[in-house]
Amino acid sequence: MRWLLLFVPLFGGMFYVQRQVFPASPHIEIAIGLKDKNDWTRAFVWVRDNTPQEAYFALNPKYLDLPKEDNHGFRALAQRSMMAEDAKDPGSVKVFPELEDRWLEQIKALDGWEHFGASDLQRLHDRFGVEWVLLERDVCCLPCPYQNQSVRVCRIVAPSKQ
Repeated sequence: MRWLLLFVPLFGGMFYVQRQVFPASPHIEIAIGLKDKNDWTRAFVWVRDNTPQEAYFALNPKYLDLPKEDNHGFRALAQRSMMAEDAKDPGSVKVFPELEDRWLEQIKALDGWEHFGASDLQRLHDRFGVEWVLLERDVCCLPCPYQNQSVRVCRIVAPSKQ
């Protein structure tokens, strides 16, 4: 009985905190036959299943801190490469200092992401080879084969040469 008095409130408190920290994700994530309710993870899975393995992406460098994203990593779920981000990548830079210049260059190139338009995305394509972007809002003139309430997956199309 004393163990129940100790662990039941402990488990209840942990459950409550987990629901507050990750409100857009199920309490237990099982990949077998359940429909994912998180818009971001659904987009990441769409990317994995519908884009070439060598596709290179750009996302908001602070996407892991966005509401309803719930700290799901793009690289792990989508199994695709992306430009630098500002939450987990700084740890890699500390372990591998030779990556610092490249990481910093990409973070600076993504500065102002919230206001990027088609020309800014084209600049990422030209400078870094980015072919796809995940956007939280509509950007004129980009084909977006996947979208949901929170995010859209769009392709950067090179301008036609005349």
